[in-house]
This record gives sequence, C-alpha cells and structure tokens, in this order.
Amino acid sequence: MNRSILSRSLPLLALLAASPIAKAQPFELKDGLPGLANVTPAASLHGFAIFADEDGDVWRTDGSTGGTTLLKDLVFAENLVRFGDRVAFVGDDGVHGSEPWITDGTPGGTTMLADVRPGPWGCTAYDLTVFGGLLLFAADDGVHGHEVWVADGTPGVATLVADVRPGAEGSSPFGFRGLGDRIVFRANDGTHGQELWRTDGTPAGTSIVADLEPGAAAAVFSGVDAILGGELLFVASTPATGVELFKSDGTTEGTVLVKEFTSGTAGNWLTDLTVLGDRVVLTAETAGQGRELWVTDGTEAGTQLVMDIRPGSGSSYPTGFFAAGDFVLFAADDGVHGRELWRTDGTTAGTSLVKDIHPGTAGSTVSGLNYDGLHHGGHVYFDAKDGVHGREMWRTDGTESGTALYHDGTPGPEGLGTRLWASAGGIALVEPWTSDGDGQTLALGPFTYHGVGCAGSGGFVPSLSLAGAASPGASLSLELADAFGGGLAILLIGATTTEQDQGFGCSLLVSPTLFASIPVPGLGAGQGGLSIPATIPAAAPSARVMLQAAIVDPGASELGYSLTRGAQVVID
Repeated sequence: MNRSILSRSLPLLALLAASPIAKAQPFELKDGLPGLANVTPAASLHGFAIFADEDGDVWRTDGSTGGTTLLKDLVFAENLVRFGDRVAFVGDDGVHGSEPWITDGTPGGTTMLADVRPGPWGCTAYDLTVFGGLLLFAADDGVHGHEVWVADGTPGVATLVADVRPGAEGSSPFGFRGLGDRIVFRANDGTHGQELWRTDGTPAGTSIVADLEPGAAAAVFSGVDAILGGELLFVASTPATGVELFKSDGTTEGTVLVKEFTSGTAGNWLTDLTVLGDRVVLTAETAGQGRELWVTDGTEAGTQLVMDIRPGSGSSYPTGFFAAGDFVLFAADDGVHGRELWRTDGTTAGTSLVKDIHPGTAGSTVSGLNYDGLHHGGHVYFDAKDGVHGREMWRTDGTESGTALYHDGTPGPEGLGTRLWASAGGIALVEPWTSDGDGQTLALGPFTYHGVGCAGSGGFVPSLSLAGAASPGASLSLELADAFGGGLAILLIGATTTEQDQGFGCSLLVSPTLFASIPVPGLGAGQGGLSIPATIPAAAPSARVMLQAAIVDPGASELGYSLTRGAQVVID
C-alpha cells in the first residue's frame, strides 16, 4: 500500500491493537501510523499473544497498553506458529527478503532464523509447520525452486529436505499435516502432477504416496481434509471417479477411495470435513438430495447421509461447521426457516434446528462459526440477525433455550456486523467488544450506510459495517461478514459517493481513490469475514470517508465478484 496516499486520503485509520486477550480493552499500539491494520492471528507464548500488524511489525501483548511491546519493525510478517518455547514466523526486514524468523518474546530475541536465499528477494517461505520438534516449511533458495525445508531452531541453520522436482521450478509443496511419525503434503514432481507425498524430514524418507491421477494432471486439492484415527481423509480425483473422498495412512497400499458419491467421472465437491469423535461430518452433493449433511468413519459402509435437511433435490448447503464437544454446530437452510443454526451428533435423530432466530424464510444468516468461532464457558459465540436487532453477537449451548442474543451493541435493525475471535491460547476475545463471557462488553456506536449490496455464491450478500465513534482520538472497526471465505476483499475508499450500475443487481457506490486488498478468512459461500480495527488520530481534520468492499467470488454471477453496501464515516 502507498503510505503517502493513505496519509492524505484516510488519516483516521491508525493502528489499533485487537490481539486476542481476555478482558483487554481496545488500545492504540502505535500513535499516528496511517494504514489499515489487518492484524494476523496470534500465537500464544508465556501468557502473551505474539502477532503482526499489516505494516509487518511484530508485537507482544498481554492485552493492556503497558503490556504491549514492539518486538521487531519489519516490512512484512505472517504465518506465526508456536515452536517450542519460541514463535516462528515468516518475515521480511527489507534487506533479506521473505525468510523464516523466530522470537522468544523479547526484542533482542527476535531474529531471522535462517537466510535460505541470500539477497533482497528472500526464499518466500510459507506453510510453517511444527512437527516432532522440527520446523518444516516450503522455501525457494534460488536454485531448487520451492521445496520442503527443515530447521531445528539453531540460528542460521535450515536444510533442504529433498529436491522433489529437480530444477528451478520446484515442486511447490503445501498442506503439511502430521500423520503418525511422518508429514504428508501435496507436491508436484513434474512427472506425476500434484499428488500426495510423505516425509520423515530426511531425503531418503521423502517419497510419493500414491499416483491417483496418472500423468501430469493434479489429483489432490487443498483445504479439504481431516485427520481421523491415524488416517488422512482428503479430496482427490482419478480418471475413473472424478473428484471424490479418499483416505491414506501414508502408504501406497493404504491410500484408497472411501466412497464414490457421484457415479462416473463427474465427481463431487466435498467441503467442511470436521472431526466429531471417531467420525467426520462433511457436506456432499448427490443427484437425489442436493448438497446435504453426511458422515463418515473412513469406510464406504460407514459413509452415509445424515439428513436431507431440505428434502428433495434442493440443497440446504450446510456450512460453517464448528465442533463443540459431542456435537457440531453449523448453518443450513431447510427451505422453511431460512438459513439458521443447526446441530448434529452425526446421526439423523441427533440432527435438528437449534433455534429459529429469525422466523420466516429469510433466516438469521448465521455466520462466524468455523473461521473465528469462539467456544468459551460452555457457550459458542457467533453472529446472526433476528430481524429486530440487526447483525449482533449471539451465543448458544446447543439448545433452543440456551441460544440467545448476547449483546445488542447498536439498538435497532442495523446492528454492528460483529466478528468473534479466539486467541491461540484459547482465551476469549470478542471484537469489536472485548469480553470474558460474563456479559461485560464495550459497546460501539452507529454509522451511515448506503445501498444493499449484491449477492455472491449461495445467495449471500456480503455485509460491511462500522462500529465505534467518528471523532478525533476515537476507536472504530470495519467488519466484513457473509463474504466468500477464502476469496479476496478489495476495499474501495474514497471521499464521494456514486451509483454506477455494474449489472446483475450490483452497483458501485463509492468513487474510489484508494484500494486495499485483504484476504478473507473462512471457507466457502457466506462463511468469510474479518475485522479491521482502527483509531482516529487525535489531530485528524474534519473529513468524510466512503467505503465499499468488492469480494472476489467465482460464484458471483458473470462479474466474478459481489459487493457490500456503502458505508460512510464523517469525522467531526
């Protein structure tokens, strides 16, 4: 982002910490810093949360202003993971490029772990994964392309595990998952296409698991897998079955098809694999029932339809699965109640509507469960609209009587569009309120909105809301909900409104002078959302700022994107 443009066009968006610590009040980490603050998910270390802001600065906080310390001023930082008594992450100091870094929670103990690719480009490391006391990651040393590397935490030491695809192109490994005494991952060796591989951290112990799609075509797809009973359940394709559900114990002979949901080569698109005890619940589509709730124990006989929630060939689109003890919460539309909160224990008898939060076919459009759901004090927190209070914070214990509005942050039908978060240590944070679940919250005020937005995949209209106060020195936050999870949000920022018809019911409501691209956490239709907290500098001049978000969404008409309503901030 161009900081000079941000400084001129959006002086209100100075950085406000939103680290996930119990009972923490919003606090300004750095006075006068312009720029959107998209805080990374935190890693827990010695009672602190270690996180990075959008400018790449790495911080330590206990949730108080005095307990917040800058560890390192970097250009870029992400992918924070707990690594023994330290936190590893990917960082760029502006000199060495993107490399693996490590911190012990002190400024002096925050250093580059290894300079895998000397020079300004760096190794562009990603997918940092801790396994067996080692740190595995993908990196490009400038010779081998992106391959699997390993480090034991010794400063300056990182080792190439195996050159899976000889040459500068690399095998582009990703999706590291621990399975027994090995790591399984996806990689392309240039001969077999993208397939499932395994490694024990040594060259000799690195090999392809199975060539499911012979030839150069890719077989394994990312983001849809689960570990169950020492086996990896995953989505893959073969020439005979198309895309279906497979399992692997990490051996060639133990990698087999679980079930062919759709006969022939058309295949299926399976989502939301969520472990529930000794089974996995998931969403699958069949010709007779549409996209509905299924369960598997990893065998063909044990893979069954749980319930045809929306009877017939129509789909209830179960999404947002969140495991809460002996049941899973999710959102679904039965065609009668609209999109509401459901629960399942993996059986037909144990699957039911939890509560009709918004009576009628519109539904409450429950969201916030699977990507930032918070399980605290026997309750799961989420957000929903009941038709009276707008989108607000709710909580449930899985029963109808135990499901209720938790806090009405903005009385009236507009609501705040709240987002819920949980720290790496499992400590509760609700943003834009901080709460320990006892009902003590910090309420923030209303803003002005224009238009209604237009729908993306699954008919979900993404929501952009503002919360806080619009005066110098005040705190506020931008909340995106009901977006396509896993996509990209393009925040459009300007000083004037417009109304330009884009077709398909979409209208551009802002004349943008600044654009900010932000990845949307979550997975799938209506399941994406994020929170961008900010502080208006005390010396901010009077100004009007207009905002709208475009969500890159492959299922959003021919445009390829959906739009939120417009939001207005008047600083006075």
